[in-house]
Amino acid sequence: MLKVFIIGSSYFIDKYIKKYKPEDDNNEVEIFFGDEFNKQEFLSYANSVDMFGNKKFAIIRNTNRIKDLKDTKSSKLFLENLSKIQETAIIITAENTDKKNDDKLAKLFTNHNFITHIEDTKKTKITQNDVMQIFNAKGVDISYKQAEMIFDSCMGNLSIIENEAEKIYIYLQTENSDKSRITELISGEKEETIFALTDAFGLRDTKKLLEMYKSIPKTDDNSFKIFFALLKRLNQIYYAFMGQEFVDFKFDFQLKNILKQKEKWTRIEVAYTISEFMKLDKDIKTGKKNISSAIYNAMILSAPNIMTTK
Repeated sequence: MLKVFIIGSSYFIDKYIKKYKPEDDNNEVEIFFGDEFNKQEFLSYANSVDMFGNKKFAIIRNTNRIKDLKDTKSSKLFLENLSKIQETAIIITAENTDKKNDDKLAKLFTNHNFITHIEDTKKTKITQNDVMQIFNAKGVDISYKQAEMIFDSCMGNLSIIENEAEKIYIYLQTENSDKSRITELISGEKEETIFALTDAFGLRDTKKLLEMYKSIPKTDDNSFKIFFALLKRLNQIYYAFMGQEFVDFKFDFQLKNILKQKEKWTRIEVAYTISEFMKLDKDIKTGKKNISSAIYNAMILSAPNIMTTK
């Protein structure tokens, strides 16, 4: 049965997951996360047989956060168990750390017959040509100038760019689509900026979040949209802890973003942050805080360890 190990950026990882696990199939998929990894729960799923005879996939994200892999004896036993699994295709991923640790982790999996993909961290910075290739892969032709504007508006983040390409592809399937609006749809509408800002909040990248907020006109309308977009994302992440079937989303790429962001939080942190948002909402409605002050306080809540630093 297929066994793959992928180490690199989120874009690199997602690209290879798609290669081995087509998005449009009906096979059973279970996603596990290194932060909250339960070995017995994983092995129970991986060693069970699908009652309908469909192919099963088990995807483990952020494997480098699993404690077992930091202990030689435990990691050897765990990997031996993985290598014996025949009922389920295993796709394991890890974030880049440094080359020495990346190579060491990759070697562990290679020695247990995993197909291994390691991102070349020496690759030069991405260019407009990379943007064009991402859109071309979706069947969307864009000009070099459009690619340049998309690159700038997405701050060179390939994962964001790919999500935008997916949205444009969906838009172009609609009856009244207009190809001339591609760049406008990506860089010209404040809603798209708020969408990217919401993702930065979910990923707890407070620095990027505050930088993006600076580019948005500080009107009450924008601030209220941002406040409730952030609260909605918190609720989506909270429901993701209950199971992805409980998450309210419109497109598949949105669910993927939410599940990726869930890795950055604990259930307790999300519940705590939601309660803080409720207090801010009450302060706005009772006049204790203006919306500008409240939105700034709300964004700061994305900072890691907010519960211990407050």
